[in-house]
Amino acid sequence: MIVFVTGSSGFVGRVFLEELLRHLGPTDVVRVLVRRPFTPTDARVRPVAGDLLHPADWLPALRDADWMFHLGADATFGDGGHYHAVNVEPVRRMLAAFAGSPTLRRFVFVSTVGAVDREPGDRLQSPLTPDSPPRPSSDYGRSKLAAEKLVRESGVPYTIVRPGWVYGAGMRGNSHLSALAALVSRSPWFASLAFPGRVPLIHVRDLARALVRCMDVEQSANMTYVAVTENRSLGEIARLFHEDLHGPLSRRIPLPWAGLAVGRLHAWLPLKANVLFGDYLAAEDPAFRDALLPANPIRIETGCGDVAAAFRKGDGWWIVTGANSGIGLAVTAALSRRGCSVIAVDRCVDDLRESDSLRVIRADLADPAGIERVAEAAATVKLAGLVNNAGVGFKGDFADARPEHLETTVTVNILAPLRLTHRLLAQLQRSRAAIVNIASSVAYHPLPGMATYAASKSFLLNWSLALGEELRHTNPVVTFSPSGTNTRFQSSGGVNGAGAAGLLDPQDVAREVLRAVDRHERHRLMGWKSSVLVTGSRFLPVKQRLAVWRALFKKMR
Repeated sequence: MIVFVTGSSGFVGRVFLEELLRHLGPTDVVRVLVRRPFTPTDARVRPVAGDLLHPADWLPALRDADWMFHLGADATFGDGGHYHAVNVEPVRRMLAAFAGSPTLRRFVFVSTVGAVDREPGDRLQSPLTPDSPPRPSSDYGRSKLAAEKLVRESGVPYTIVRPGWVYGAGMRGNSHLSALAALVSRSPWFASLAFPGRVPLIHVRDLARALVRCMDVEQSANMTYVAVTENRSLGEIARLFHEDLHGPLSRRIPLPWAGLAVGRLHAWLPLKANVLFGDYLAAEDPAFRDALLPANPIRIETGCGDVAAAFRKGDGWWIVTGANSGIGLAVTAALSRRGCSVIAVDRCVDDLRESDSLRVIRADLADPAGIERVAEAAATVKLAGLVNNAGVGFKGDFADARPEHLETTVTVNILAPLRLTHRLLAQLQRSRAAIVNIASSVAYHPLPGMATYAASKSFLLNWSLALGEELRHTNPVVTFSPSGTNTRFQSSGGVNGAGAAGLLDPQDVAREVLRAVDRHERHRLMGWKSSVLVTGSRFLPVKQRLAVWRALFKKMR
């Protein structure tokens, strides 16, 4: 048997592939469409390199398939013309390829409950069903509805599954329940508001099993299902997240009037208001429960922990580089005081003592082998955070710099955080771990007398800010720039330490770093003098700005 799967690397697809492989026999083959190269651990999995937008990549692999599971899509809720290109046109090409196929037994298409939504006159008194008149309110929903129409009219045997809110470990950080858990984590008071709006839930594991069951349940052919386990209010779900993250709630504020108002006004209200206060998305499908839902489905009381786990403080390991002294040592100690487990990394580890919650890795991050050593240590644990703190710098004009100092500065300050973050990125994204990059107040301007160091920190600053935007849906990325700090850097870099009274204390910096992580701050410049100087210098012409920084650096360092 040959099964073709799209979207196998996504949130639902990863779990579905696991369940599918458990179901198949040893000689069956699973072809998976992948955009990035990977080496499967199961010999039955055969990657097909390509993209939904380029049919030539995958059309040849469809022709002898027995089963087609189309999970791939742009699944973000919103509007825009791109949805049609990703969610509709590939379906059209797939169905054309399967027309008259002698092998295809079923085309299983994963749609969304958002392909239905509510009519303006609907008072939200009954749940949505497979027979509800579809009136999608977004281009995303309209694209999935258009794809459903193509499937039904193709003449190809099909099953259409419209999942409700799918949740579980590894879901996108900006996706419904994950966003709610993050909000309750940051603002526990939010859970005291008993929002009455019910939403349709299904755990990702149950959805994956239901999709696999399509292969055994003949009555699922040419059916459209709404995949829902239960409908629960957002107030209840927020309460469960609060109990997991903070303990029991002391009180709740009921909002009994809200549902009635939304039932009459939902056509003029934003979606978030409709979902919070009314049963706008509530859905039921007894046929799905009878035919495809596993016998003992996962309820939110059990499954909420899979989502909340990503937001539990102290859950998982932190990696701190440059951990033997200065800011790195202070951050390591501060994390340990919080009850967090830490993997401490440095070239010299004389000031670090291993314990059950502190693993010490001697590694030179300028050497790729050192990066691999850290990655190997992290491979078997869940990551809660990565602090790229290790850094070096050498005082002196560029003309007088030793070549090895230039190379070390660039390698440690730029290449090491890039290499380590990239090496661990998939693992960091899976656990939605925090990424903290320690830049410097000198990153905001050229610094004659220490030009290479300042430029390396400027690179780190800009890369980190851009990374934060790229990972905004999965990981908090904090770019932290302290002013001069009283560390070994002052002596090792040849910087004058006589002005230590004006330097920041590493303990204070560590405290503010963790506070920035707790608040999901994207950027922080620490030190009021540097803040004033950096802000003020922006209004100076470049020539005067360089002269000012040269003079200040000579005087203070």
